[in-house]
Amino acid sequence: MSNFVVQALQGQPLTVYGEGQQTRSFCYVSDLVEGLMRLMNGNQIGPVNLGNPG
Repeated sequence: MSNFVVQALQGQPLTVYGEGQQTRSFCYVSDLVEGLMRLMNGNQIGPVNLGNPG
């Protein structure tokens, strides 16, 4: 992650690791906290991915 940010800020080409199939999602901390609070107050059972829109 840090290489991505440094390269982007310096206008350098971005390094792709592996086969390039991995994805990363970014979200606001406040949105993640709200999601965690809703999850704790809900009835969801099992794994939940709060950091990815999919």
